[in-house]
Amino acid sequence: LSGITRFHRVVPYGTPVPPDAPSPTPVPLGPTPAELPDPMLATKPGVLVLQAPTRTVLGLQDAQPLRALYNRARSPVLLSRGSHPYRSILVPVGGTATSWHGLDLAIDVARMMGARITALHVTQPQFIGGSLGAERASAVVEKVETVAALYGLELDLKVVEGNPVRAVQREAKDHQLVVVARRRNQADTYFNPDVGLRIALQVSCSSLLLSFD
Repeated sequence: LSGITRFHRVVPYGTPVPPDAPSPTPVPLGPTPAELPDPMLATKPGVLVLQAPTRTVLGLQDAQPLRALYNRARSPVLLSRGSHPYRSILVPVGGTATSWHGLDLAIDVARMMGARITALHVTQPQFIGGSLGAERASAVVEKVETVAALYGLELDLKVVEGNPVRAVQREAKDHQLVVVARRRNQADTYFNPDVGLRIALQVSCSSLLLSFD
């Protein structure tokens, strides 16, 4: 359905790969950012497919090499959690240009897969953002409707209040794929979180993350 003729599957470092592994043979992701699979990236694949990292009581294992790969990859990176087929796609949208790259990608995937899209806009609680949040939400709703009309698609649209990562996590339980975009090499700190990266790493379904300059 997608027209893909070849793809690379990446697995965390240390994952046993049997000699008779089915095609495509997994490519191990190195334990450090310096050991990323350069030959694989040099092929300029249309999409990179990774096995989701293991979640433990201490957090996500193998997250640091994933962050490095996200920053280097010029292709969308699919973090697979076994939620295929993708019948329903969730894409966060906001007031920045970043999220609209994610919506464009979600539309491309939805048209190939015959999936339905839900656009989710998360606003700050009114006691924090005041009327500005409502104004931004109105502008986002208008733009989503314009994009949907341009592509001739029916999009579901939800506007909720709260923390964007947690809100997407909650909503993702009813979808098979989350599509999100982020700026390459964006800092990820407590006060300046990389929201797109955190969403991709923390949702329960598969996630497709696009990094751009």
